[in-house]
Amino acid sequence: MSAPRMTTPRSVARPATRPVVLRAGVLAMFLAACGAASGSGTKAADPLAPTTLYPLLANSAWSYDVDTGEALTTLAISRVTTVVGSRVEVSSGGEPQVYEVTDEGIFRPQTGTWLLKRPIQVGATWDSVGGMTAHVVAVDATASVPAGEYHHCVRVEERGGEKGQEIATLYCPHAGPVVVESKVVLPTSGGTAEVRAALRGFTIGGAE
Repeated sequence: MSAPRMTTPRSVARPATRPVVLRAGVLAMFLAACGAASGSGTKAADPLAPTTLYPLLANSAWSYDVDTGEALTTLAISRVTTVVGSRVEVSSGGEPQVYEVTDEGIFRPQTGTWLLKRPIQVGATWDSVGGMTAHVVAVDATASVPAGEYHHCVRVEERGGEKGQEIATLYCPHAGPVVVESKVVLPTSGGTAEVRAALRGFTIGGAE
């Protein structure tokens, strides 16, 4: 998704959309995380390398159509704000999220958990945020979103943890998260809240 500046949050009637700033808590419901600098040329050529599945470089940005099941839809924007060595900061309108690229994958140093971790293969698991466990359930999925058709995508499902939240993310080579679906149980009613984000457009390293 590249880097238009984000505006005051607004909802708009379908099909029109306008940029919105999402609070960190809302973003966490449908974006498992954001960001990593690209690795070496060898790793970048691997379609299952974490940095191929989420190739964040300086000046990269992603925009998503966000559907909460209401009559209104919004546009969310996430962008890389800082890259220093292997350390990357990504902003989605709230407090920037920090990631670190290692030989093993994309790491969240603030929580000691992973966004993506080698090896990316069906059956692989790793610790994620909020006590959840991430599971790779597919490595050759297909997605059709406003940004286009994507193939050979990796589906990662995160579940468990104290909040009963479930997040499913479809990472596609050289594009990043193309579809993000989140479901959380509402403690007051026992019902569920569902959010779906679909890739609308993106820029990697400032190039569309």
